[in-house]
Amino acid sequence: MGDGRSSVSPYDTAWVSFIEDSNTNINGTSKSPLFPSCLQWIIDNQLDDGSWGKELVFCIYDRLLNTLACVVALTLWNTCLHKRNKGVMFIKENLSKLEGGEVENMTSGFEFVFPALLEKAQQLHIDNIPYDAPAFKDIYARREVKFTRFPKELIHTIPTIVLFSLEGLRDLDWQRLLKLQMEDGSFLTSPSSTAIAFLETNDEKCLTFLQNVVQKFNGGDVLNKFKDGDEFFCLRGESNKSATVMFNLYRCSQALFLGEMILEEAKNFTYNFLHQYLANNQSKDKWVIAKDIPGEIQYALEFQWYASLPRVESRLYIDQYGGANEIWISKTLYRMPDVSNNVYLEAAKLDYNRCQSQHRLEWLIMQEWFEKCNFEQFGISKKEVLVSYFLAASSIFEVEKSRQRLAWAKSSILCKMITSYINKEATTWNSLLMEFKNYSDMSRKKSNETKEIIVLNNLCQFLHQLAKETYQDLGKDIHHQLHNVWEEWLEENNTTCQEAAVLLVQTINLSSGHMTHD
Repeated sequence: MGDGRSSVSPYDTAWVSFIEDSNTNINGTSKSPLFPSCLQWIIDNQLDDGSWGKELVFCIYDRLLNTLACVVALTLWNTCLHKRNKGVMFIKENLSKLEGGEVENMTSGFEFVFPALLEKAQQLHIDNIPYDAPAFKDIYARREVKFTRFPKELIHTIPTIVLFSLEGLRDLDWQRLLKLQMEDGSFLTSPSSTAIAFLETNDEKCLTFLQNVVQKFNGGDVLNKFKDGDEFFCLRGESNKSATVMFNLYRCSQALFLGEMILEEAKNFTYNFLHQYLANNQSKDKWVIAKDIPGEIQYALEFQWYASLPRVESRLYIDQYGGANEIWISKTLYRMPDVSNNVYLEAAKLDYNRCQSQHRLEWLIMQEWFEKCNFEQFGISKKEVLVSYFLAASSIFEVEKSRQRLAWAKSSILCKMITSYINKEATTWNSLLMEFKNYSDMSRKKSNETKEIIVLNNLCQFLHQLAKETYQDLGKDIHHQLHNVWEEWLEENNTTCQEAAVLLVQTINLSSGHMTHD
């Protein structure tokens, strides 16, 4: 695949290389692989130590599994036996490392697929592999434990190679495959496997199952399939739970609606699980090798989804994100360049710095505006202006939305100014409203400025400038509608937070070019 959506897997490449070309081995001709390029890749990509796998990342489970699969492939096709022997030597010298291997990083299904490869190696009479090594005892024991946790009909899993029907598998017997189908139309209770089978066969039972999954998910009932008593799981029968899986379920549960008890239970369970994970100083996960899983979890526990600020979360994740060094754990270790790469990391840093630079520039504009408008006369401090801008910038943070951000911050301060003026001076909302409707002269001399004139000047200049900038950027004249929404707010004679929030939303929408009809 080269630089595909996932990095190369020697294990999967070896399995594809096992497939025999049905057009060979006829009338005495020698057999050959259906995909010779897979076999050639194995020949060309052995590491210096005799193994196959990722050179910069060593996980004993991954390295032994990949190496054994490639050794079997070379033996099966009786080619490059010197490379085969070098691989066998690596296996023999490193088997003991299984005893001290980190179980959290054991590749998925290792206790099933590695023994199966050992049996295949024995059938091919590959010598020098100690098939009765003590290190294998724990692997076989783990396999037996999992066998006892699964119903017999689920033990005979469908190989990945069959489900994905790689191009070239012309003789795939789908009728035989459908004999493994469950009564409800699914394969091993896996929606993804069922979906692939449906695409290949157009089987109606598959479609019915998938439709039922969608309907159940709409009511949250789908999570009941992943609940055992008071606990939630990713895969039934798993011996240890994944922190990242529980982390994602926890984040999902925070979007619950009133009455969704299953999500409430999931939230409580995962919250306690993740707290215990951190308390035990754990850092590893069964599905991914990442830079700072505990840091991601700590942030999520401290800041609920509805209270999380995007820019703060982004800044922390820049430190937590491992870029190209993040490894995903499946049957083997692999990388996903579309998800984890250093270009994304550098782009995130540039984006954050650019955003911060824009926000700092806008804060200077807000400070100049504060001094120019003389807000201190109305009991408004610079700190209140800072809080107002922070609220706007934390919610509308994009660089290109400077106009909407400043409109939010300034509108909030102007509302406070007007409310303060009404409460402290001998005037009424209606009196100020009439002055606002008739006010057009914004060039009065400073010596004649009263608090009322300052209020009207500040408000009208803000509305005029906002309308002008919106017209220049979007070609839309919002002047009339902008004045109308502020007139309506003054007419309400209401200083509640709700009314002020409505005014803010209307002002921001207009500055975005979202016009309303009178």
